[in-house]
Amino acid sequence: MKSSNLETPIQFITNKFLNRNLKITYTDLREISQGGPEVGYILINDIKFTDYLYGGPFLYFNKKIYIPQFRSKLFGNGFKIAEINISSREIKTYGKTKDLIFLDKVEKDKVFYFKDMERKLYCYFDLIINKEVIL
Repeated sequence: MKSSNLETPIQFITNKFLNRNLKITYTDLREISQGGPEVGYILINDIKFTDYLYGGPFLYFNKKIYIPQFRSKLFGNGFKIAEINISSREIKTYGKTKDLIFLDKVEKDKVFYFKDMERKLYCYFDLIINKEVIL
């Protein structure tokens, strides 16, 4: 799945039906800084999934959601790539914490994303070898 050209980490669709049986909703959205990305809790089929905050937009591929998971730390905040298996409800996170993760697409075992709002710093994360590759 590829992200929409209209969605950004600042403005994205907060209620999506992925198919007849799967609805993803963001709730309690807030900006993490003035003019910065928005984060909120996610509901899967109207049930709160986890206490983590997530940014957008997310991607759906092979019955998994790929989504920026917000991490708040003592010395700064940031995002990690999270993979949510819809069937098992298992969450895996990948990579180091980054200031921004602007997801673009998923191809096989690679999650492509930008590290900036201007879409200039392009990378992918290889889920098999657990490594970021800068393009």
